[in-house]
Amino acid sequence: MKNKIFLLRLALRNMWRHKKRTLATASVLTIALLVYIGFEAHLASMDSIAYRNLVNFEFGHLQLIDSDYWEDKEQLPLEHLFSVGDDLRERISSLEGIEAYALQLDFQARLNDGIDELPVIGRGINPNSFHKVFSHKEYIVEGEFFNSGENRIVMGKTLADLMNLEIGDFVTLLLRTRENYFDTIEAEISGLIYTPNPTVNDFLVYYPLDRTQSILNAPEMVSHLSLKFSDIKHTEASAANLIESFSEANIKLKVIAWYEQEGISVMEAENMAIQLLLTLFLFIAALGIINSVILSALERMHETGMMKALGMENKEIIWVFVFESAGIAFLGSLAGCLLGGLAVAFLAKYGVDYGKIFGDMGQFGIPLIGPIYANWNPKAFLTVFVFALFVSVFSSIFPAWWAASKDPVDALYGR
Repeated sequence: MKNKIFLLRLALRNMWRHKKRTLATASVLTIALLVYIGFEAHLASMDSIAYRNLVNFEFGHLQLIDSDYWEDKEQLPLEHLFSVGDDLRERISSLEGIEAYALQLDFQARLNDGIDELPVIGRGINPNSFHKVFSHKEYIVEGEFFNSGENRIVMGKTLADLMNLEIGDFVTLLLRTRENYFDTIEAEISGLIYTPNPTVNDFLVYYPLDRTQSILNAPEMVSHLSLKFSDIKHTEASAANLIESFSEANIKLKVIAWYEQEGISVMEAENMAIQLLLTLFLFIAALGIINSVILSALERMHETGMMKALGMENKEIIWVFVFESAGIAFLGSLAGCLLGGLAVAFLAKYGVDYGKIFGDMGQFGIPLIGPIYANWNPKAFLTVFVFALFVSVFSSIFPAWWAASKDPVDALYGR
């Protein structure tokens, strides 16, 4: 033990003797950890908001659709709708943790204000059940939501501003029925919503489900059934139960969980790529440690030879270099975590509004809007601190072994 303490003190003296190189090498690791911690905290927050927006404004926890509808879902095909009978309602009601479910009927339409025309997605909803599953009602900024049977619509404020529409204006929705005939809906704007989800703000127009079914000639038919649970943890088990139940009863409905959405898969893939790049950044920073150890070994070749001539063993010389690299890594990692903590504190308080930097984030497939605030994740601090120490120490072993294995005579003469 005393021997190890002596070697540690020797390593600390060497670090102090070459303090400029020590600080330069440690600063590289500091920057690497600062960048990693800042990005990780921001990505975690971004993911959390995106998931919440998808669940609360578009999808719910689970969705049921016709199996054939899924194949052409982007086209919103009206020929693959389904009805919700008592049997299906009973199967849903028996699910553990089920809180509510909402029916919707989506259709393609063109929104016309008499001058301009834009493609939109029409969505027929029953407002009573819809508000139990989704959070739109909390984000009404003008007017109010319609009631069932009323000839009124609700749309996103971004879409309304684009077409210079206001509460009380009448608009026309040009659409095709199930038989592929043209028809129109002429309705009054009853409310405008502005949610954290850009898709809702920019493209969706809501209309009473009963009137939608009537004009599309699809009585009692829906395109989607969205389920909400008391706890998101019930989603996976409920999805498995429904899939098994539908298979046994030969019901042609597809069960889709929120985490199976394409947007979520894309975000997870992007996050994995970013994590890989950040990890690579840490490895590159560790190369600075290797470089420092190699330079230290070359500069102190004479000293190494002298220590070996005085009886110091190879493993003791290796320990000196390993302690040096560990000390540099500790300083760099500690400073990186402290600065990373300050960065996360700043981002948690003030956030970053990517919409002001990149414009509408919806065009990148990211369902969020407004400032993104960082999340505190103590586990990430500990993980990256230990990882940086491990990589730095491990990467210093080979150059330390190379220096220690030199012949004492060659080392004394600098050969």
